Amino acid sequence: MILKISVEHIKIPFALNLSKGGRDFGMLTKSMNEWKPFMLRRAQHERLPLATTAVLRMLRCVLIALMIILLFSGTLYADEMRMPENTPRPLKIGVAVFVNNITKVNDQAGTFEGGLDLQLRWKNVDLAFNAQEMGTNRLEFEHDSAVQKLASIWTPALTLANVAIQSKEQGLFIYADGTVVHIQRLKCVFDAQYRLDAFPFDTQNLPVHIVSERYNTNQIVLVQEQRDLDNSGLRKDMSLLFWQPKRIKFVASRTRGWNGQFFPEMQAQIVLARVPTAHLLATLMPFFLVMLIPTIGTFFIRMDMDKRLGYISSSILAPPCQDSCRLKI
Repeated sequence: MILKISVEHIKIPFALNLSKGGRDFGMLTKSMNEWKPFMLRRAQHERLPLATTAVLRMLRCVLIALMIILLFSGTLYADEMRMPENTPRPLKIGVAVFVNNITKVNDQAGTFEGGLDLQLRWKNVDLAFNAQEMGTNRLEFEHDSAVQKLASIWTPALTLANVAIQSKEQGLFIYADGTVVHIQRLKCVFDAQYRLDAFPFDTQNLPVHIVSERYNTNQIVLVQEQRDLDNSGLRKDMSLLFWQPKRIKFVASRTRGWNGQFFPEMQAQIVLARVPTAHLLATLMPFFLVMLIPTIGTFFIRMDMDKRLGYISSSILAPPCQDSCRLKI
């Protein structure tokens, strides 16, 4: 069936290749005289009018492009708009870390395991409320309600860079003046670099690395005010085999991103001192036994002097030779 179509009144903003391949999708605009023969030939093989097909394909491409633009730029715009506007920049983020326990220290694997409370504090005046009308000066959210509330407000989106989180519980407090306190109770496996030069009299600084991957130093800054220091520390009855917990200290710094901007970060360093007693016993006991056996043989076994000297020398050299053989194997 042949369709007749008039193209004098059709305006095409840019040329389309209407073949099934659709490869030449961005041709320059041509005059209607050049397009008229092409459109008539194509209309002989299509049941739909040529103008309808062209418009449908154009609309589809335009809609896809708009969806991609809104997906990326719209998300970033929403994040920026949700930042507290009526507060000075950079926005201060208070950081507090309280260590509940350390269950394992593995200096050979370069890890340690434990649980801690990470507390982040900032101010968002948009969340302020009238304490008299609410009947309280603090709103509390726990577990699932805290997760839902956090999804609806701005957060600094800080992360722990050197952990594998095993479990996580969250709590949220919003005060009447707009102060927000976000508490996370975490059980994690932390990566750490141990310096064993002074073993077994060494002291290790085990890090909890808190970083900002989204907001740079012009937008937020990690601080420790007195209230944050008061909420930080080690549990008093915390104990660990072969280690003595000392204190926790904080080191603030910044790192340069791939885009040239600087991003804030902070390390909470847990200071542990190794208890050398057990390691000294394990180190000195073999030497004590090596010297004890020749001494007993020298004074209590009746033999000639040359045999005694040979017995003593063989007893002393036996453990080093055995160790060297093990190393070769």
